[in-house]
Amino acid sequence: MSAEEKTFILNLSSKIIFQNPISPLPCFTGDKKLLLLVPKEKSMFYAPKDRGLPIGSLTSQFFANIYLNELDQFVKHELKAKCYIRYVDDFVILEKDAKTLTRLQKQIQNFLKEKLKLSLLPNKTIIQHKSKGIDFLGYIVREKYLLVRKRTVKSFKRKVYFFNHLIDPNNFPIADPPATIKLAKLYFKKDLIPPLAPDLAILQKMLSTINSYYGIISFANSYNLRKSFYQKHFHGLKKYFLPKKDYKSIKIKPAILRGEFPK
Repeated sequence: MSAEEKTFILNLSSKIIFQNPISPLPCFTGDKKLLLLVPKEKSMFYAPKDRGLPIGSLTSQFFANIYLNELDQFVKHELKAKCYIRYVDDFVILEKDAKTLTRLQKQIQNFLKEKLKLSLLPNKTIIQHKSKGIDFLGYIVREKYLLVRKRTVKSFKRKVYFFNHLIDPNNFPIADPPATIKLAKLYFKKDLIPPLAPDLAILQKMLSTINSYYGIISFANSYNLRKSFYQKHFHGLKKYFLPKKDYKSIKIKPAILRGEFPK
């Protein structure tokens, strides 16, 4: 077996520990009961004193990059790792053998604990052969191509099914939309009652969601996936939408933009 074929991958994720931002206490403006749905490990209200960053905050990403600069310097200059990539608190190291990665993992773990008061997440610390790819930043990274995560594809199918339900509930009877998309919020409030003859405003909301996924998928080697999504999953939506070149995005039919809606 060649040296190239023996390349293994260490995929690590560190747990950020930082200043607790819940002091002073925040002012609630929404439904407090919704907070009970947030897992405790993702809530700042259960974080130990002086620990944690608010997930999703842009400042959290910025401070994580600054704080983990110490890790970058340690890995590159002391451990001499040549193939090291980090994005916020996720990082990857490539080496020729698994023993080297095991040694590096222990050294990194000790450094994080002693110098930065951080710990590695055990369930996200993986040593594996490169043939399995790297699950990193929303994609499965292979040696010569990118794949989209299965959960991203599943999430896209769920939303497209919901849009089909809105216009054709007889053939798409079950609606399980994620509450985060705008049309789902209107649906739950009974402001949208299927079957719909969607106007331009509704179609534009659908298009926004659809093209956000096409944008993600287009970064991968995914022509067949993009094409099959439109051909196999759009169903009645094809009356309103057309694919652009190479199925990299979707557009509203020109006739609809002129006010000529299908019957």
